Amino acid sequence: MHCAQIHHISFVFKNRTSDLCIIYNSAAKVKGKAAKIFSRGIFSHFQLKTADNYDKILNQFEFDGGERMKRILFVCTGNTCRSPMAEGIFKKMLADRGVKGVECSSAGLFAMTGDSACDNAVKAAERFGVDISAHRARRITSYILDETDEFVCMTREQAASLSLYVPTEKVTVLGGGVPDPYGGDLETYIICANAIKAALAEQFDSLVGEGER
Repeated sequence: MHCAQIHHISFVFKNRTSDLCIIYNSAAKVKGKAAKIFSRGIFSHFQLKTADNYDKILNQFEFDGGERMKRILFVCTGNTCRSPMAEGIFKKMLADRGVKGVECSSAGLFAMTGDSACDNAVKAAERFGVDISAHRARRITSYILDETDEFVCMTREQAASLSLYVPTEKVTVLGGGVPDPYGGDLETYIICANAIKAALAEQFDSLVGEGER
């Protein structure tokens, strides 16, 4: 294990002393089913019964050393149609091209946190070899704004709204704009997903920047 500092403290909760292992991850990506990924020096906390459990717990994680990941956020209105499709398609592009050092996610300006991707978005994404069935919507927060390097919006209006809170140079519009397929049939969503894929392919190099290939 590398690129991580391990600290230990004890605290009392309901008259029981518990141990807390804090992994400070400043230059590594934490992966694993028990790990919650944080970034930029945010602490990940794992409650342990005893300090002797360190090795057992830490063995659940993998650490990828290296420089801080570039973080791209795809933005639409409700985070149930366009932005999750863009996220899924772009992740597949990154994997297919072997690009490292770049990660992406999505969020909505007016999302209802916890909503699933709409059925037709899931089905359309499947046509491109992408599974977004587990996607859950989230609304943009100040934390997300702070932690994102580049915002890729689906409309110029969304870009203008974001530019009120983040530097304009961090905001771009995908393909000059992607119409909202919400309420349309499956064919409408497939057309939308195809437009997203084409725009991502065209803007891929500028989005990835100096990502490792």
